[in-house]
Amino acid sequence: MVTNLVEVVRIDSKSSSHVAMHFENSWLAKYPRPLNVIHDQGGEFIRKLSNVDCGPTPGGLAFCCDMILNIPLITDLQQLQKHRQQLIDQRLILTNTKRFSYDCAIGDEVLKLTYNPDKLQPRVTGPYKIT
Repeated sequence: MVTNLVEVVRIDSKSSSHVAMHFENSWLAKYPRPLNVIHDQGGEFIRKLSNVDCGPTPGGLAFCCDMILNIPLITDLQQLQKHRQQLIDQRLILTNTKRFSYDCAIGDEVLKLTYNPDKLQPRVTGPYKIT
């Protein structure tokens, strides 16, 4: 769900701890925690907000505890693998819908694409007749 609700807060520095503190005080303290936090990948968000509600970190998976807070982390690796496989399957279906199939018949002419041609080299060779 997208709310397009905007909160403007003045920040004194772009350090990750300062920005995280303002995010927690101005947003997380007032509203329910979001399922996903989308940001512009700026450096101020990388360290402090990476584990707000965006899933486990690699260090958390390796050591079974949160890397910032000293709390245990219980991860269902099978569920994580299942979710990743679902994403892969969805992307595969999307990619395959963009393809088209064509069955060549005897007597058709085809062009052969040149892999990684030089600047002045022809991109295709042919036509070749299918026999």
